[in-house]
Amino acid sequence: MKKIRLRLIYLLMLILFLPACATTPYTKTSQQAYEEWLSTCKNYKDVDRWMAKNFVYDMNRLRFSMSGLSTRSQVEIYSPEETFKLKSGVCMDAAVFVKHSLNRINPDYKAEIVHLYPGGFPDHYVCGFYVDGKLLVMDRGTTYRSMEGVHGPYTSLDEYARFYVSYHPVNRKLKWCKFG
Repeated sequence: MKKIRLRLIYLLMLILFLPACATTPYTKTSQQAYEEWLSTCKNYKDVDRWMAKNFVYDMNRLRFSMSGLSTRSQVEIYSPEETFKLKSGVCMDAAVFVKHSLNRINPDYKAEIVHLYPGGFPDHYVCGFYVDGKLLVMDRGTTYRSMEGVHGPYTSLDEYARFYVSYHPVNRKLKWCKFG
């Protein structure tokens, strides 16, 4: 009787503790997946291709940011890793993702956020960077398909601002267009 009881206790322990020892399948973190993808990128065109294929503008976040329930400071900006994982966001998320990615691929791009302010909410953000001394601007965080892509080369940010107001379907004026 004692042997049977002891065997039952061992069996019960085995059933209870064995799953704790089992290994779980390895899954990459957002950081690891982003870093792995980044290591495959050769230039800005690879970032643009990924954005065009994967990034979806998050209209719900836009509506929330424009609602009376939110202030601009309450809308959290995603990290590049989070944007890579979610494959969505608003213009600032896209601009931060592009800036970080480009500067990691090639610091000579000197990628920076460009802030476009039409005079009312919402502001718009894109990423400006340099190739052979000329300014290019990548806009992948827009609801307007006609404005998506890499624009340029430009000799100055003012030249890009003129392009923006000439071709944007809604914003025909800008109070400012500046880095930062």
